[in-house]
Amino acid sequence: MNSLESEISEWLASRPAWQHVVAVELNAGRAYSADDLHTIATRLADGPAFVRPSDALMDASQDTPDAPRLAIHRVEIVQNVNALIPGTRLDLAPDGLTVIYGDNGSGKSGFARVLKGVCRSRRQEVVLTNVFDDDGTATPEARISFQLNGVEQPECTWPEQAIAELELGTVFDRTCATAYVSEDTDVTYRPQGLAVLDNLIKICDEVRGIIDERLSSASIRHTPLPNVDSNGKHGQFLGNLNAGTSDAEISAICDSDQEAASELAKLRVTLEVLESGGPEGERTRLNDIAQAAEEFAIHLEALDKKLGTYGVTRLLELETTASDMRRQADELTSRMQSDDLLSGTGADLWRALWDAAKTFSENEAYPDISFPMLQNSSKCVLCQQVLDADAIARMERFAEIAAHEIAQTASRAEDESEKAYAEAARAVLFESGTSDLLTTISSYDSALGASCRAQLEMFREQQESLANHGATNTPIDVTAGSLVAKLSNDVARIRTQAAGIDESSHSRELATLKERCRLLDDGLLMAAGRDSIVKERDRLREYNRLTSAKRVTLTNAITVKSSELTRSYVNRAIREQFDEEISALGVRSVNLVDVGGQKGRLRHRPQLADAIQQVEPPSVLSEGEQTSLGLAGFLVQVSLDESNSTVVFDDPISSLDHRKRHSVAGRLARLASAHQVIVFTHDLVFVRELTNAANELDVPIAERTIQKLPLEGPGHCLSGYPWRGKNVRSRLGELKGELQVLESKGRRLSPEEYEKDVADWAGKLSETLERMLSQEIVDKVFDPVTMQVRPASFRVFSRITAEDDDTFQQVYSNTSQWARRHDKTPDENYSPPEIEDLRKARDTAESLMTRFRSYLRD
Repeated sequence: MNSLESEISEWLASRPAWQHVVAVELNAGRAYSADDLHTIATRLADGPAFVRPSDALMDASQDTPDAPRLAIHRVEIVQNVNALIPGTRLDLAPDGLTVIYGDNGSGKSGFARVLKGVCRSRRQEVVLTNVFDDDGTATPEARISFQLNGVEQPECTWPEQAIAELELGTVFDRTCATAYVSEDTDVTYRPQGLAVLDNLIKICDEVRGIIDERLSSASIRHTPLPNVDSNGKHGQFLGNLNAGTSDAEISAICDSDQEAASELAKLRVTLEVLESGGPEGERTRLNDIAQAAEEFAIHLEALDKKLGTYGVTRLLELETTASDMRRQADELTSRMQSDDLLSGTGADLWRALWDAAKTFSENEAYPDISFPMLQNSSKCVLCQQVLDADAIARMERFAEIAAHEIAQTASRAEDESEKAYAEAARAVLFESGTSDLLTTISSYDSALGASCRAQLEMFREQQESLANHGATNTPIDVTAGSLVAKLSNDVARIRTQAAGIDESSHSRELATLKERCRLLDDGLLMAAGRDSIVKERDRLREYNRLTSAKRVTLTNAITVKSSELTRSYVNRAIREQFDEEISALGVRSVNLVDVGGQKGRLRHRPQLADAIQQVEPPSVLSEGEQTSLGLAGFLVQVSLDESNSTVVFDDPISSLDHRKRHSVAGRLARLASAHQVIVFTHDLVFVRELTNAANELDVPIAERTIQKLPLEGPGHCLSGYPWRGKNVRSRLGELKGELQVLESKGRRLSPEEYEKDVADWAGKLSETLERMLSQEIVDKVFDPVTMQVRPASFRVFSRITAEDDDTFQQVYSNTSQWARRHDKTPDENYSPPEIEDLRKARDTAESLMTRFRSYLRD
C-alpha cells in the first residue's frame, strides 16, 4: 500500500528539478532565507541548472522534526490595556492547566485580549485603551514572556514586536465559536509530507514574486532605440529585433561610417539646391557640373602630357639621347687628343672657353673674320702672342675638334632635355579656379571628386620626383587617361541628364535624393545607437529567460496534488476527530463537509446532516449547541496540532448547560495533559469541574485569580482562588496559615481585636465544614451540576459512625459559637477560645475530611 511519503516522492520526479531539490531539502529541515530565494530565481533565469536529487523525498519510517512547543509563562501589562492596572502581572504555569478565575469586570478579558493579539485566533479584535481616561491617542502595551521547547526566549513587547513563534498558540472565545460554526475553516493539520508541499508552494510564490519584480523591470525599454523610418530597412530591423538577434546581425545593420556622414552633408546641400532652384535651376547646376568636369579633364590632359607616363617617358628619352650623344662626343675628343694636350681638352669646360674666345675674336679682336684668325702676324685671342707655325697648326686642330658634328648634336640634345624638365617643373597643378572645379565635381559625385584630388596628388609627387632627376628619385608610373575618359563620359551623361530635366524627372530626383538622405541618416542613427540596440536585444533575452523561469514556479500542479493527498490522508483523520468532539459535547445531526480550497489547503464547514431544507447550522441550532459546535471545531484543530503549544480559552462554557460544562471540563483537562491550557472563567462551578477533572487525570493545575481593586481598578492578579472558590483542602490550608499569623501577633492585639480575628477565622472554618458535607459527602452521591446520581457512592452514608457525627457536631457547634453570627448577651460572659483550641478544631476538621474520603475509596 502506498504511503503519503512514497506518493509524494514518486510525484516529485515529474516536477521541475529545482522543485524536487527544494522539497528534499525542506524535508531535511532546511529553512530558506531571502538570499536563498533570490539565488533560486537567478539560477532559474540564468543558470546553472538544478540537478535532480537521486534519493527519495523521505522514508516513511524516518522521524519528522518536532514542531517547536510554545509555552507562555507571563503576561505583564505595561500600560493602556483597557483599564487594567499598569504593571500588573499574570503568571502562568508552562505545563498542565492554568485556571484563572475572576468576577465580571475584574479585568480577565483584558489579559485574554492581549493573548488573542499575539496568538492565532479566528477572530482578532482591537485592544482598546481606557476609554474613560484616554482620548484615543495612547497605545496599549504589554510584555509577553515565553518558552520554546522549554527554553526561555527573549521577551516580546506587544504590539510593537510580532513574534512568529507566538502564533503557535491559539485562542478560543465566544466570537471564535461563531466563526467555526458559520464560516469555512482551513485544515491546519498537515503531516510532514503535506507540510513540505505547503512550504514548496510558499517558496514557489516567493520566487515567482522575485521573478515578477525582475520581469516588471525587463518589460520596460529603458534605453530608447534610434528614431528611424519604420518602413525602411533599419526600421524593419528594429521592429523585428528579438532575443535571437545576433551580434553579427546588429553589426551589419550598424555599419555606417564618417564617409556616410560626409555624403549625407553633401546630399543635403544638393537637396536644398534642387528644392530651391526648381527644374531650371537643376539644369543650370548640372550644366555647371558638366562644364567643370570638362575643364578639369582638359587640365588633366595638359598635366598628363608633362607629368604623366607619356610625358615622363619623353623626358627620360631626351635625357638618355643627350647622355648618349655626349658620351660619343667625348669618345671622339679623346681619340683626337694627343699626349701634349691638357687633360679635358674638348670637354664641356674647354668648349665653353673655346666659345668665349670665338665670341671675343669675331666681335672684338678680328671682326668679320671667322674664328680662329690664322693669318700671318695674327695673335692668339687668349694669350695675345703672335701665332707661329706650331701655334697655327694647334689652333687648326682645336677648330677641328670644336667644329665636330657629334659634339654640336650632343649640346642640342642636352639643351632640349633641360628645357623639357624645366617645363615639367613649371607645370601648374592648381590653376586659378581649380579648387572650385573640384568642389563642383564633388558636389555631384564625391567619389569622382576624391579621384580627381588623388590624381592631382600623384602629379604633385611626380613633379617633386622630376625636380630631383639628378638624384636617386625614380619617376612614378602615373597617367590620367582613364580618369579623363571617365570625366568625358560623365560630361556627356550629365549634359544629357540636364537636357532631359522636366517637372516629373525633377520630382523623381528629389524623391530619390530624399530617400538616399533618409537611408544615410537612418544608418548614422543606427551606428550611433548600436549600444542601445544591443541593450534592447539583451533586455528581450532577459525577459524571455525570466518568462521561462516563471513558468516553472507555477503552483497549480502542486495545489492539485496537495489537495488530492489531503483528501486521501487528512480528511478521514479530521472527520473522525470532529465526530469524537461533537459526540462528547452532545451535538447531533452535524457533519463536517469538504468545501474545497486553494494552494493545497482545504476548507471545511459544518452542515446539518439529513436536513431536507438547505439551511445553515446557526439557523437551527440553539446558542448552546452553536457554542458546543464551535468548541468542537476548535478542538479538532488543536488536537491535530503536533506542536502541543499553548491553548487559551476565554469563558468557553457560555450558554452551555451543566452536562456540557462537565464534558468541556473533562476535555480541557485531557487536552492539558499534552498542551499548556489556559482557561479564563467567572464560573466557580466550572472552576470546581476543572479542578476535579484535572485531579482525576493527575494533570497539574495552577490556580489564579484576577480582581478589581476598589481604588486602583481591574487587573490585580493573585496566585490561588478567592475563599469562595477554594475547595475543602485549600481552605484548611489557608486556615492553618492564618492561625499561625494570629498566633504570632496575638500578644500585640487588644481583646476586641483578638475576638474579631478569632470570629472571622471561626466563620471560615464553619463554612469549610459545611462545604465538607456538600462536596466531600453529598456531592459524591448526587452531583448538583450534572444532576447525576452515583449509587456506588451511597455507601458513604452507612460508613459514617456515631463518633464521626459527634465529632462533627462538636467542632461545628464550637465554630458556630466562636463566629460572629449572633449577638452575644452580656450575661453570657463570652470569652474567645485560645489559639490551641482553634488549632485543635482545624485539625479535627482535617481528620474528618480524611476519614470521609477514605469511606469513598474503600
